[in-house]
Amino acid sequence: MSAAIIREEIAQKFEGGPKEVLKHSYTFEGSPVACAAALANIEIIEREKLVENSQVLGKYLFGQLQSLYKHNIVGEIRGGLGLNCNVELMKDRKTKDRFSLEENARIGGMLKQKLMEAGLFGFFVNPIPIVPALIITKDEIDEIVSKVDRVIGEIAEEL
Repeated sequence: MSAAIIREEIAQKFEGGPKEVLKHSYTFEGSPVACAAALANIEIIEREKLVENSQVLGKYLFGQLQSLYKHNIVGEIRGGLGLNCNVELMKDRKTKDRFSLEENARIGGMLKQKLMEAGLFGFFVNPIPIVPALIITKDEIDEIVSKVDRVIGEIAEEL
C-alpha cells in the first residue's frame, strides 16, 4: 500500500479529462486481500511499537556507526532519525574528496563480495546504505556494525 501527498496546485494539474489524468495502476489495486494484508501489517506495526523501536534503535545504530570514523576512508556517516543510515567512503575525509565513478564501481564490487562473505545482504554501493528491519535488536545492530567495520578495514588496506 502506498500514497502520494502533493500540494493542491500540483494535484489540480491532474484533474480534468483523459489528457490530464495521472495514469497508473497495479494489478492488485483495490484488491480486498491486499487491503486486508496492509491493515494487518499496520496493526502489527502499532501493536509491536515498531515506529518507536525505529526511533530508539535508529539513534543507537547511528551512535554505534560513529566508531567507523577510525577508518581514514570513512568520510561521512548520515542518519540518526530512524533506522536509515549511510556510510560514505571517501578518498579524503578532511577535503571531502570523493572517489571517482570507476573507483566507486571497484569499491562496490569489493563491498558486495566482502559483505556477502560476512553474512550481510543488501545494496552494495558507496555510500553504504544500512537500513535494517524495524524489528532489529541492539545485539543485531552490534553484529552488523562489527561486520561493516571489518569489511571497511579490509577495503582500506586494499585501496
